[in-house]
Amino acid sequence: MNTFLLKMALNLLFGAYAKEFVDLAQRLILAAEQSGGTGEDKARAVLEALSKWAQEKGVLVNFPPALREAIFRLAIEVFVFILSRQGLINAHKQAYYQQETFA
Repeated sequence: MNTFLLKMALNLLFGAYAKEFVDLAQRLILAAEQSGGTGEDKARAVLEALSKWAQEKGVLVNFPPALREAIFRLAIEVFVFILSRQGLINAHKQAYYQQETFA
């Protein structure tokens, strides 16, 4: 999907908040790309970028760091699960999320 269609879809879905979602997505993708290393390294970089964004925006500021990280991990897992069901994630990740545990 090209960037224009993605931005248009987000704008329709989230209205005025679409730019925020695009900026956050770009920040998370950049963090994952720059981290290199294993999947866990990438996940840690994405969580750190997400945590930094949340602090900047004042999201979940009253939550302890461990709970905030758990919420972010859950949100990322749900997002990856949804994308994998839609066919937007690599085949090996799709196979992981199509196990009987998740079906």
